[in-house]
Amino acid sequence: MQMDKEAIKILEGVVGEDDEQLEAWYLLSFVLHRKAKYNTSLECANNVKLLAQKLKVTEGEILAGTEEIIKDCKKRVEKD
Repeated sequence: MQMDKEAIKILEGVVGEDDEQLEAWYLLSFVLHRKAKYNTSLECANNVKLLAQKLKVTEGEILAGTEEIIKDCKKRVEKD
C-alpha cells in the first residue's frame, strides 16, 4: 500500500504540472479507486472524460477503463 501512496503523490505532481496528461489522470483515478477514495477517483475519472473530449480521443482502453471506474464509483458512493 506504500506504493499506492507514492504513486498518488507522483501522479498528483504530474497533473499539477500539466493538467492535459490523460494517462496520468486515468492512473490517478485507478489508484484512488483501489484505495477506496471513490469521490476523488470519480473526480479524476471525470477529468479523463473531459480531457478526452478536448483532445478528441474517442476510443481506447483508457476510455473503457474510465467508464468502468465511473460506474463503480457512482455505485459505491450511492451506497454510502
